[in-house]
Amino acid sequence: MEDDVERCPYCLNPVKFRTSQDLMVRMSPRQYSVYMTVAEAGPNGKSTKELMESFFAGLKLGTLRTTIFSINTKIAPMCLRSRGGRYYLDRVKWSEEPIKED
Repeated sequence: MEDDVERCPYCLNPVKFRTSQDLMVRMSPRQYSVYMTVAEAGPNGKSTKELMESFFAGLKLGTLRTTIFSINTKIAPMCLRSRGGRYYLDRVKWSEEPIKED
C-alpha cells in the first residue's frame, strides 16, 4: 500500500508539506518559482547567475539572498543552500534546527 505523503526526491523522507498547493499558500509566487526551479534542478542545483537572470533581472544579489532566506523559513527541515555559485535543495543539519520550546 502506497502512502500519499509527498517525499523528498533526494533523501525520500516525508516532506513537511503534503502538497505543492500547501507550499504555494505559504510562499509568494516569486518565492515558489525560485524554490521549484532549484528543487527541479536536482542535486547539481541552479546557478546564482541563472536565478538572477530569470527572477531578479536588474536587481541586486541581496534580493535573491533575502528570497532564499524567506523560503528556508517556510520549508524546514529542508533548505536551499549555496555552494560554488549554485543553489541546491538540502536538509538542515540537526545542529541548525530551531529548538522548540513548550
